[in-house]
Order: sequence, then structure tokens, then C-alpha cells
Amino acid sequence: MALLRIYIYHLLFILAGIVYIIGLFNIRLMDVDASQYASISFEIFKSGDFLHVKDHFNDYLDKPPLLFWLSALSFKLFGVHDWAYRLPSFLSSVMGAWATFKLAKILYNRQSGLNAALMIFTCQAFFLFNHDVRTDTLLTNFVVFSLWQLVAFVTTQKLKHIIFGFTGIGLAMLAKGPIGIIVPVFSLGSWLLVKRDFKSIFKWQWFVGLIITGIVLFPMCLGLYEQFDLHPEKIVNGRTGVSGLRFFFWEQSFGRITGENVWKNDAGYFFFTHTFLWSFLPWAFLAVAAFFTRFYKVFAEKGYYKKQEFLTLGGFLLSFVSLSLSQYKLPHYVFVIYPLAAIFTAGWLNELAEKKEKLFSLTGKIQNAFCFVLLAAVIVINTWFFPLYNKLPVLIVSVLALAFIVLFAGVKENTATSPVYFSAATIIFINLLLNLNFYPSLLKYQAGSVAGDYLAENHIPAEKCFSVRVSPYSLSFYSKNLFRYINEDMLADSIAKYSDCWVFTDKEGYDELKKRNYKFILEKKIEDYEITGLTLPFLNPATRPKELKYAYLLQLSN
Repeated sequence: MALLRIYIYHLLFILAGIVYIIGLFNIRLMDVDASQYASISFEIFKSGDFLHVKDHFNDYLDKPPLLFWLSALSFKLFGVHDWAYRLPSFLSSVMGAWATFKLAKILYNRQSGLNAALMIFTCQAFFLFNHDVRTDTLLTNFVVFSLWQLVAFVTTQKLKHIIFGFTGIGLAMLAKGPIGIIVPVFSLGSWLLVKRDFKSIFKWQWFVGLIITGIVLFPMCLGLYEQFDLHPEKIVNGRTGVSGLRFFFWEQSFGRITGENVWKNDAGYFFFTHTFLWSFLPWAFLAVAAFFTRFYKVFAEKGYYKKQEFLTLGGFLLSFVSLSLSQYKLPHYVFVIYPLAAIFTAGWLNELAEKKEKLFSLTGKIQNAFCFVLLAAVIVINTWFFPLYNKLPVLIVSVLALAFIVLFAGVKENTATSPVYFSAATIIFINLLLNLNFYPSLLKYQAGSVAGDYLAENHIPAEKCFSVRVSPYSLSFYSKNLFRYINEDMLADSIAKYSDCWVFTDKEGYDELKKRNYKFILEKKIEDYEITGLTLPFLNPATRPKELKYAYLLQLSN
């Protein structure tokens, strides 16, 4: 049975990997963030300037540059493709799953490591941010890698783990900012303080590690200093006198709590609570049960805290609370602590199985029932919202996936694997259908990429193309040109030297251009919808036409 168990794990990881690869190749980049970051990477690739980041020829000061650097290098190796943009992040996720396994193995045992790695590799957040790639993918994976290495240092005292661990922290900070060191500090600090391992807290090697992190960050810091600190006259996000270094080390992260950061959406303190419940599927129920059970035992059982590892529990809680205090929240911001959730959930599940408690059997039954609900939901999505018309390959692959689900559901073991096989197979099957059918169908309503394809196919030069009133990101990336973002008043001067030009705009821009008596040689009206903000009326085919907006690709005569 042990041999069968490891084969099933291998099969689940392979199937999940296939679904990831389908997502790399079969799904278009989504507006705004993923397509913006891809177009910035494309601009670096074209200019060759890695130190001074530009966004459509304008100075860019928001996210650190690691994603842009790696994607630009990928473009140099493989060409400008959406899958090439995603590839470095996907490879980091493979590393992140491996690091989760190794960390859980140190903290618990090999079985917990396998379950933790499978949980993180098959949670909905990981499937999502490996095709809708943002900076959080690299951040999450380098954070768990650094934690694995630093815990290995504490347990073995080998200096190589300090080098790897603080290199990982440096890369995590290059991906998303100071949160890349905050999560490891919260996690390691909780663990060492509860263990009362003060000797490890004050080791001189930590200072060596900080120097290593500083070396990793130096190229970015040099670029920020040259681009912004030396030019206080530049207008950045509506302000002058902006320091790039201060923005990176303080304002970008801590400024979201103090209110200094210009970005605010005032999401509630419990925003990440409901985010966790959907994005950690299908493991959210188990994670919530594990979290509250362990915290209850800390207060209910004398001395329990001495037996319980607090690296994952403390790191998760402190980071979750800190992120919840931010005045600007988006769902993917909390994904960085999901490897910690996977580890303490896997450890708790293994503990229940070893004790053969009745709670373990009940947990498995509830988890399996929940998975059947998820299966019903994805069937609705792919039969009602976006039907699988004449997609024989999709159906064949889906039937095979369903057969695997039945196989895993039939495997009966009184171990920590019991609720895991069926749950993992279920979410793999769900994302197989999403990546093969739902997302590609949905992205037909993203006007920017549709218009970009048209411009690329007709070899329209970049200097003759302008974006008016609407985001140019997917338009630029899929046309493989960088278009200038202008307003109606700038258009006349911009096109004066051409006999014709191309404008991408929305309905309001189209009406304004008509009022100004521009002559249209060609008008392409393209269905458009903000696909990252889905609503039931849009998903329902009967009411979808009323929810659609339109974008316009116009060829204007001078």
C-alpha cells in the first residue's frame, strides 16, 4: 500500500503539472496587472535597460523589478509570448512546492511534507496566479524557499543554508518589497521565541545573511537611486521629490498602513478572510479547522505550546493580521502565507490520522462532500455559462480526469491521505476545465488582446497607433508594439505627420472623436468586459449581451 500511495502522489503532481502547462499556453494575459507587467517586461526586452523601469515610455515606480527582469530574459530566450512571460513564475512554483515539502518534512515528517506540497500545488490560488501572473507568484515561492533554508540552518548550523536563505529573502524582496523579509521574520521569530531558543536568535550569522540580502538588492537600489532620487523634479504618481529608495523600503509596504501610500481602496479588515475561503480551495475547510483547533489547544491543554511548532502558525497569524491592516487590499496579497497554511494543515491532518480520532473520519466525510459541491459548480460553469460546444479533446481529457477522481475516491486508507486524494483530484479536474474552456471563452471579451491580434496580423507600425482613454497593456503586448497612451486633445498633433493612424478607445472616446469630425477609414467594434470583475448577469448567457461594453479600433484619416 505504501508503494501505491507514492505512485498516486506522483500521478497527482503530474496531472496538476499538466493543468499548469495548459494554463501557460492556452489562456491569454488578463488586464490589467498581468498584461501591464508583461508589457513592462517587453519594454525592458526591447530597450535592454534593466535598471531603469519604464511603463510605455514613462517612469515606473510601483512593483520591484524581479518579475520584469526574469520575463524579459525569458523573452530573449524564447521570443515574446504570453507563455514565455509566465514561464519563470511557473518554474518558481515548482521550486515553491518542493520547498514546502522539505520545510514540512523538517517540522513534522515525510507524510506531512507530501500532503503540504500537494496542498499548495493544488490550491486555487496557485492555479490562478500561475496563469494570471503577478509579482506575488515569485514572492510566495521565494519566501517559502528562504524559510526552508533558514530552518535548515537552525537545525544543522550549516552556513550554506544562511547563504541560500538570505538570497531567497533578497529575491522575495526584489519580487514584492519588504513583505519578502517580514513573513520570514514573523515565522522564525514566533518559532524561536516559543521554543525559547534565544541562542539561535542572537547568532552572528544573521548579520552575514543581511549583507547577502543587501548584495542581492543592490542593482535594484542603484536603478531606483539613478532614476528617481537623482531627479527630484520628476513627477511620479502626481508628486515631485519622490525617493525611489524610500518608496521601496517604506512607502510601498508600511505606507499602506500609515496612509502615506497613494493607493487606497479601504477594503474592510475581514477582506482577506473571505479571500482565503475561496482561494485556498479545496483545502480551506481543513485549514480553518486546523488553525482553530491548534489555538484552542494552546489555551486548553497545559504545556501544549511546547509540543506545537509555531513557525507556521505564528507566521500565518501575524502576517495575516498585518496584511489586513493595509488600506489597500487585493486578493492575491495574502497568497504569500499559503505555504504556511498548507504545512500546519498537513501536520494537523497527520496528527489526527495517527491518533485515529473520530474527528478524522468526520473531517474526511465533510471534505469529500464539499468536493462534490465544487464538482457540481464547475459542471454548471462549463455547461451553462460557457458550454463545451464541439470540443471533443476537452471532453476526452475531462472524462479521463473524472476517471482518476473515481479511482482516488475509491482508495480507502485510514491515514492522512484519505481526504487528500479525492480533494486534489477534484481541484485538478476543475482547473483542467477552467484552463481548457472557461478562461479561453472568457478572454474573448477582452477587447485589448483582440485588437492587439488584429494590429499584429496586419503589421501596423507602432508609431501610427495610439490608445485613448483605455488601458494599452494587452493591446501593446499582443500587437508586440508599445503604444502611446494619450487623450483626445493630444491626438491631432500626434497624427499630423501621418496620412492615417490607428486609435484604440472606448465608447466615450469614440463619441468624442466623432464630435471632433475625425474621418474613420475603418471601424472595428469589439465586445469588451472587465473580466476580473465577474458578475452572475455577465456569466448568464441570457443576460450577458446587456452587460457587455464595447471598445473601438479605428483607422483615422488625417
